[in-house]
Amino acid sequence: MIYIPSCGCQIMNCDLPVRLDTYRGCGFACGYCLERLKRSGDCEPQPEEGVRALRAFILGKRTVHTNWCDWDIPLHWGGMSDPFQPAELRYGRSLAMLRVFADTGYPFVVSTKSTMLLHPPYRDLVRRCNVVLQVSLCSPQYARWERGAPSFGDRLLMLWKLAPIVKRVIVRIQPYMPRIKSDVLHWLRFYAASGVYGITIEGLKWNEGWGELTENYGGSMVYPVGRLAPDYAEISQAAHDVGLRFYCAENRLRFMGDSPTCCGCDGLSGFRVNEANMNYYPILYTERMRESGTGSVFRSLSWTAEASRRFGAMSYEEAMLDVISGC
Repeated sequence: MIYIPSCGCQIMNCDLPVRLDTYRGCGFACGYCLERLKRSGDCEPQPEEGVRALRAFILGKRTVHTNWCDWDIPLHWGGMSDPFQPAELRYGRSLAMLRVFADTGYPFVVSTKSTMLLHPPYRDLVRRCNVVLQVSLCSPQYARWERGAPSFGDRLLMLWKLAPIVKRVIVRIQPYMPRIKSDVLHWLRFYAASGVYGITIEGLKWNEGWGELTENYGGSMVYPVGRLAPDYAEISQAAHDVGLRFYCAENRLRFMGDSPTCCGCDGLSGFRVNEANMNYYPILYTERMRESGTGSVFRSLSWTAEASRRFGAMSYEEAMLDVISGC
């Protein structure tokens, strides 16, 4: 059986909810990463998400989690683990995926803090891809939490080298903490000069015990909206002043961004996103989403036998309205 890229609870508020992860876990082991708390041990390739799985999806194969989508929706690669982490040197799984993306021209967004893309054959392939490249860069202050990753300076240099050869580069400021605001503001002009298109920002999420995180949102502790909104407004204005787009990946503050598509692929030819979520009013359903059985993806909101049965019989539209009415 071939498993293919999947979709879960992000269906409610993400324009690119279909995700692809090369590896289970991440060797960078950043100290602020929630996924690090969920997984331990050596990082290994995801058995479900290999080259055959990617080709199957590109050819139109769908599961109960993605049968609502009948177009070439851009994939978000690297949502749970970095595709170009140290394990890639051993397994080469992401290199094989890059070849598929380069050969097919299929649109995707990839998030990384690795400098592996600077070196052949990765560099040669990524320049052929239909890609929005997100480079994770928050602040030099995060060095103590990012000891397993390339330095902040090395990633800055990567911007200069990759921005001229790929379709679009976005600086990913996630997780944002108010203590780094001055650093974020300082580096904006550098990002713009290097050819970066925009920045995307989202606040820190944690389980518990991080002093300033006092609100529960979706099962994680987060900063209060009132603590983040003024900072985001200041950063947004400063970004615009130097010619950068500003995207807000904070679901509670998505409206502050230049587009509800916070990954930075808005306006790109061939990057048709999903507009049937809570970022849009009215919600824009496709004909496929009105077919019975396409609501199965909403089972991820409540992994119970009852939810599986109920949403499995619904259309995507019916399931979305059912969830919204219960909010």
